[in-house]
Parts: sequence; C-alpha cells; structure tokens
Amino acid sequence: MVEVNPNQTINDEHDSESDVNELEAQLNEIENALDNLESQNDNILTKLKEILESNREIRKEMASTSKKDSVQDNKNQSKKPDEQSEVSHLQQMHSLSLSNQAPTSSKSDVKVEKQSSKPKKK
Repeated sequence: MVEVNPNQTINDEHDSESDVNELEAQLNEIENALDNLESQNDNILTKLKEILESNREIRKEMASTSKKDSVQDNKNQSKKPDEQSEVSHLQQMHSLSLSNQAPTSSKSDVKVEKQSSKPKKK
C-alpha cells in the first residue's frame, strides 16, 4: 500500500497552481503578441489599399493624358497634309501674282483684266 504524506500533497498542489499561473502568464504574452501582429497586419493592409488606389488614379490620369496627346497628334497629323497643300497653293498664288499671271487664264479673263487695267476717262 502507498502512503500519502500530507505535506507532499500540499507541495504538489502549490506546484501545480504555480505551473497554471505561469502557463496563464505565457498565454497572455502570446495573446498580446498575436494582437500586435494582427494590428500591424491591418495597418499594412490599409496602406497597401491606399497605395493601390493611388496607383489606379495615376494610371487613369496617365492614360487620359496619353489619349489626349494621341488625339492631338492625330489632329496635327491630319492637318499637316492640308496645311502643306495650303502653303503650296499660297506659294503658287504668290509666284503667279508676281509674274502677273492668273492661275487659269482664258482669253476672256485676259480681256477683262486688260479692260479693268485701263484708266477710265471722265
């Protein structure tokens, strides 16, 4: 038969109670550490969302600017041939006016020009 010493039982209870208190303290530390990690994770997630939204806005602005530039370039390119032909036409007109020739002169046009160039008598 096993004899139980009453002092031994009290010491065992005291040891198990201190073990439980020590485990509770460790669990509280772990819980606090997990809470801190969760809070940091939430902060990081919030900052990432802000950065993503900012990047989206920047990309939209860049796309809009690029699209406007592209439209403007297309307008400029479509104007260039017209402007070139207009400049060419003006140069021809200028050279013709210097040589006193009409661009398409027929005999009737020349007669009208000669008559209009004569001084009128009063």
